[in-house]
Amino acid sequence: MLPLVAKMFENSNFQFDLFNQNEKKIIDALNDDLSKEIKVTKHHSGDITLNLTFEADVKNEHAKEVRRILGLKQYEKIELVYRNEKHLIINNTRKEILKKE
Repeated sequence: MLPLVAKMFENSNFQFDLFNQNEKKIIDALNDDLSKEIKVTKHHSGDITLNLTFEADVKNEHAKEVRRILGLKQYEKIELVYRNEKHLIINNTRKEILKKE
């Protein structure tokens, strides 16, 4: 019996709809190897906010070029927020260690 059932679904796109579209997006994010951090926030309205963080490891000449373009110094962090075609927000964070006097 099992081989017969397996043959029936062998070449079909049959899938069980166990999850809705929003839940599928969360599961896809969990399965994405490039995802570093996933934050899910559920609002009182029932809406869900999904914040995904991806990280790229840039090295050697590419790292030098990116640093030069952004004007970063050691231990500085930059965050770009793209609002629309005419609006960017740039947050620059610098880490300083103040030694005890």
